Amino acid sequence: DNEKAGQAKESIPQDDNVTIIKKKIAPAKPIPFINIMENGKTITLGYQLSVDRRTLRRNQSLLEFHKWLRIHTDCGHITRQETVSMIPPVVLNAKEGMSVLDLCAAPGSKTCQLLEVVGGGLDNNVTLEPTGFIVANDADSK
Repeated sequence: DNEKAGQAKESIPQDDNVTIIKKKIAPAKPIPFINIMENGKTITLGYQLSVDRRTLRRNQSLLEFHKWLRIHTDCGHITRQETVSMIPPVVLNAKEGMSVLDLCAAPGSKTCQLLEVVGGGLDNNVTLEPTGFIVANDADSK
C-alpha cells in the first residue's frame, strides 16, 4: 500500500529487538483537475502529497517542510485540504460573478475554493469588490 502512495520502504536490521524503517517520500503530484487557464497556458493549482498528516507532524526529517506549510497556510498563501474535497467545486463549474448557495459548508475549505472563483480571486484583474458571492451554511455547528 505504501508503494502505491509513493513511498518505498527499506528495512535496516539493527539488532535482535530493533528494526529501523526508512521511507522515501515521493514528490508532490499535480492534481490535473485543479487548474486555471492563463494566457492560453494551463496552470496547476492543486498538488497531492504522498505523506499522511500524522507522519508530516511527527517525522523529524519533515519538520522544516511542516513549518513551511503551517506558515504559508496561516498567511493564506495556500489552503490545505483533502483531494476529495476539491472535487465538488470543480464539478459545479462555478464562474466569476456567479451566486452560490453552499448548504454543506463546514469546515469551509470547499467554500473558500469556490469563493476564489466566483469572487474573481484567481485572475490578475485587481477589483475592489468581489464580482460574485456565496451564501454558506451547514447543519453541523462544528
